[in-house]
Amino acid sequence: VAISVGINRSLKSAPVVVALKSGYFLHQGIKAELTMESSAVPLLAKFFSDELDIVCAPEHLVAFNALNRDDFRIVGVLNRNQSLELIINKESGIKELSGLKGARIGLKKKSSAFYLLYRLLLINNMNLSDVDLVDMAPSELPQSLADAKLDAVVTWPPFTSLAKKRLNGSALSFNAHYGRDQYWVLLAKKEWCDNNLKLLEGFLTALESGFELIDNSPEKAKEITTVYFAFPEDRVKEEWDVYTFRLELPRGLILAMEQESAWKINRLKLDNGVPDFLELIDFRAFERLYPEKIDIIH
Repeated sequence: VAISVGINRSLKSAPVVVALKSGYFLHQGIKAELTMESSAVPLLAKFFSDELDIVCAPEHLVAFNALNRDDFRIVGVLNRNQSLELIINKESGIKELSGLKGARIGLKKKSSAFYLLYRLLLINNMNLSDVDLVDMAPSELPQSLADAKLDAVVTWPPFTSLAKKRLNGSALSFNAHYGRDQYWVLLAKKEWCDNNLKLLEGFLTALESGFELIDNSPEKAKEITTVYFAFPEDRVKEEWDVYTFRLELPRGLILAMEQESAWKINRLKLDNGVPDFLELIDFRAFERLYPEKIDIIH
């Protein structure tokens, strides 16, 4: 049975690729047809227009979409990570986070970087209005920082390592997450889940085999991923440990989405209330297969 799956061209999607190239989907009677994009935004557009059955997306986009619709379900988490960094050019004179007031900070606004910067500033007694935000493509951020067009950037791999290399010793780096994980979520339509529960179980079983290969034979998993994405080997080696690959339904996911949706409501002055994210999780397949991997009280 064919399942259309949307993934990022990123190591975040490694378990799906490993399961595909290792034949685990076929073993479950599934022909997984992958669609790959550079970001989750076009993937979600295809998902909501019924071009994809399952899609991988960061939890902040799930939280934002939940403000307007409830026809989709979270069916699992693919990985958790704290991959984003705030990198300062020390030549700017900024020596710590408390010195960011008035700084010119580059980031991709339509990404988790925007929310994480808001949260980071808030923890350090500042607001977004206290800095000069520059909306820029992630690929442009490292050179703009090195050229002193920016004082700091918020971005993710591989652009974090590129920025540090181009600053050549003048980089000051901070974890932009402040200890809070970001989750890469698996979504399917509610109606699709209702009609394809056994198929979903097969999909998750195949994925779990991919996770087991990643755990037991990491070098083989890296090789599969490197070839599939056509990434340089050095990039895969450098980034691999940034991600915690684990099939799960963790409690922290609910809190993260509640905070993100509340921020969006407040920022845009919406009339919406915070969604009940428990209602947007389909626990059925997980409860049958991996009840020990559910950390959410429901």
